[in-house]
Amino acid sequence: MKVMHDLLDEMNSVLASILDDASLAKVALDDQQRLRLWLIDPAYQIENLPAGAAQRVMDNPLYWMFCWASGRVMAQQILDNPDLVKNRVVMDVGSGSGVVAIAAALSGAERVIASDIDPMSQNAIRLNRDLNAVDQKRFDVIGDYRDYSGQVDLITVADVLYDRDNLPLLDALLDHAADMMLADSRVKNFTHPRLVKTAKFPGETFPALGGFDEFSEVNFYRKSC
Repeated sequence: MKVMHDLLDEMNSVLASILDDASLAKVALDDQQRLRLWLIDPAYQIENLPAGAAQRVMDNPLYWMFCWASGRVMAQQILDNPDLVKNRVVMDVGSGSGVVAIAAALSGAERVIASDIDPMSQNAIRLNRDLNAVDQKRFDVIGDYRDYSGQVDLITVADVLYDRDNLPLLDALLDHAADMMLADSRVKNFTHPRLVKTAKFPGETFPALGGFDEFSEVNFYRKSC
């Protein structure tokens, strides 16, 4: 297993290959500093990218360098309402930076499984887990969610509906655990026979994407049957 500074060096190298002079920085997601992440430095002017750099970002999306709106809001809801996850086995699918998984661990989940098929996202999750002093013994980082064979009480999923090809995955996940929380900022009128909309919150990606991000509301859904 690579040590923390090796992971950070590798991720900074990948980031700089896409965005010249960009680097990661430790940032707090709220004024209480309940949760911190390694994200692209907020001082980097992502909203003022020249066309060539913007295209490189679109062609090589590094999902772990931002805390996307839906994941950010879901993490805040978990931190504000720890009973959502307390003493439960929680699996976060498409974990990205790991923000939701880490919020669950900090809020008393019995065990957390953070799943992401991107190896660099897995590195980011480990970095952010350690940054928040989460116990590694009750926090697993895996690729395919099917690689975990234990019981799962709650699946969390944030911002997967940007790609309609992910809908079959959503159906499979609904069969994988007794409960699911889904957060999405992309599809305004999403409906699913096994999900019920429960809430809507304002939310923004952090660091701010400027003109790249037109989504400012996050819808929450829970498994209905």
